[in-house]
Amino acid sequence: MTKSNRHIRVEEQADATVVTFVDFDLLDHLVINEVRDELVQLAHATKPRKLVVSFNNVRRCSTAVVSGLLSTKKVVSQHGGEMRLCNMSEAIREAYRLLRLDGSVFPIYNTLSEAIADA
Repeated sequence: MTKSNRHIRVEEQADATVVTFVDFDLLDHLVINEVRDELVQLAHATKPRKLVVSFNNVRRCSTAVVSGLLSTKKVVSQHGGEMRLCNMSEAIREAYRLLRLDGSVFPIYNTLSEAIADA
């Protein structure tokens, strides 16, 4: 089952709740705040055991998105779940590396299937 919000698409795959950003550019502060709200509401409502956030459609992304991802991760963790990121462009992934978020704060995978499959 796939559910769409304004800025995210949500679907269940295997044992994971998969969120894919709908927007190609996550640069506008209003959009980023709305994305954060949608992610946090989803985490509260569904209490996913494994939340995978795919950047598959994202070409450009402000580092302000990190705040929303951290808020979401906090909610997911409070409910005993884990959160993973995947499908980042090399430029976005490099930004997360420079911010020291790659691996230390967020497990980041090259593909959606890797993010879902990793135990």
